[in-house]
Amino acid sequence: MIIAFSGNDGSGKTTISAQVYKKLKSLGITVEYRRGFEYFFLRFPLSLFKGKIESVRETFLTRDARKPSYFKLWPFLVWLDCLFTWIYFELLKRRTVVLFDRYVYDFLVSWEYFGYTNKLVRYLYRYSPRPHLSFILDIPAEVAFNRSKYDHKFPLYFYRVQRERYLRLAATLGVPIIDTLKSIEAATNEVVSEIIKRTCKDELRGFHTP
Repeated sequence: MIIAFSGNDGSGKTTISAQVYKKLKSLGITVEYRRGFEYFFLRFPLSLFKGKIESVRETFLTRDARKPSYFKLWPFLVWLDCLFTWIYFELLKRRTVVLFDRYVYDFLVSWEYFGYTNKLVRYLYRYSPRPHLSFILDIPAEVAFNRSKYDHKFPLYFYRVQRERYLRLAATLGVPIIDTLKSIEAATNEVVSEIIKRTCKDELRGFHTP
């Protein structure tokens, strides 16, 4: 079973998914945590060019229109990587609850901001194989900015635009929105309650550690 957490930078994806992991594990459920930006097969070619990646990344993560045209191939490669990741966990980890800290939707929102999307990219990402259950974590843009401003240089505008994109995506896909302005414990309990409510008890029983 794949459960995914998406949301704006600073919305609490890593914190909440880690707490949910501990909570499910304490219930005796076989659970695995995976950070969503860990590539499946792309990590191998990237490791060969590790020394050059950072300089290219700086150019890639800008909104400057004068970027190499081949940059627009990257979203397609990432989509393929996400697809193979989903296939792997769907086929080989069927008896494990896998928590994704970030999912394919987070890539889509990033590509939108940096100008790498078109109709085909949007279609592929929106209609990628869906997790069994997903959550979009939401917080006011100003709070997200203050939480993340020391990690990178994105302006407040970035957080406002991205929040709107996530909320529209949640409405389009019918994904539950979790308000993470509340305490970590309260948000975690809401997620766990939603998992239990939307998942058959008999199905969950099959994921318990023997």
